[in-house]
Amino acid sequence: MRVILSAIVLVSCLVWAQAQDSAYLPAREEGPEIPSQDDPFAFVPQGIWGLEDGRFVVSGYQYFGQPSDRQLGMVGPTGLWVIGGESPHLVLLTHKGQPLISHAGGIAMREQYIYIASGRDGAVYRGLWDADAATLAVEQVVTNPVPSSFLTVDEREGLLWVGQFYNGSSNYLDEWRRGRHHWRAVVIAYDTQTYEPQKAIAIRRKGQGMVLANGHMALSLSYGQRSDSTLAVYPDPRLQEAQERLALPSGQEIPLYLPLGRIAEHTLPPMAEEIWWDGEKGVLWMAYESAAQRRFPRVRAHHRQSHIQGYLLPQFSQP
Repeated sequence: MRVILSAIVLVSCLVWAQAQDSAYLPAREEGPEIPSQDDPFAFVPQGIWGLEDGRFVVSGYQYFGQPSDRQLGMVGPTGLWVIGGESPHLVLLTHKGQPLISHAGGIAMREQYIYIASGRDGAVYRGLWDADAATLAVEQVVTNPVPSSFLTVDEREGLLWVGQFYNGSSNYLDEWRRGRHHWRAVVIAYDTQTYEPQKAIAIRRKGQGMVLANGHMALSLSYGQRSDSTLAVYPDPRLQEAQERLALPSGQEIPLYLPLGRIAEHTLPPMAEEIWWDGEKGVLWMAYESAAQRRFPRVRAHHRQSHIQGYLLPQFSQP
């Protein structure tokens, strides 16, 4: 009897898992693999950006603790993997002559510069991009009032958008959040000449990435090794007048836009991170943190994404 019951439970679990996986948005194509997952100094991917030659840059940090360790002391140097060519190439970042030690966050490129978010504080760094370099010196150009978790650049305005991951921690925005529906975090846009804040968009909790293109906004939302991710699509909030003003700690006030009229919401495997829009292919590329097998052993094997994934979003592709 026990054997029969165990078999029934097993079959039920398999059916449930298959039904859950079938609800995921299928990838249009699989991109290159993120390297060094078996190395004891595991690389934990965070951000993604595409290069003109068809390769990709994936940002992350080296992690040398145990899976249960959560201290910043277990975080090693920040690096950028250049993948998609004949052989992957790792570029390590330096700041003031020393390795840049941070949780790392998303990346973005504009003109000759690459930008990288620090992940756990408000710093955003800038470096003169060289895909063939072994190391890359960076300098801090932005101090965001909230943690800088992900980045994007929109070509319409040429602004650098710095996004906040929020999942319950307290900061100065709490008073503004009260009574503001489900908007819990902000993405602040900076001029790439002066690095002064210009405007902001309010977003939902668990933001990991954002893209603005073709009159639309896409958000990557996720948290946890066993929880599904979400890819949400909205009309570009900037197409409407700013509904509110956001007061910064400096006393400056900037326009604040609220996303209205969600167009679509797609379910994805756990641990989705930053996204990048390939306008030529019409593909939205995504990096998954679950690629770091040693850092996140609780991710189910069939949910683990060791390659970057490309998604087709008809709603997002049409202006």
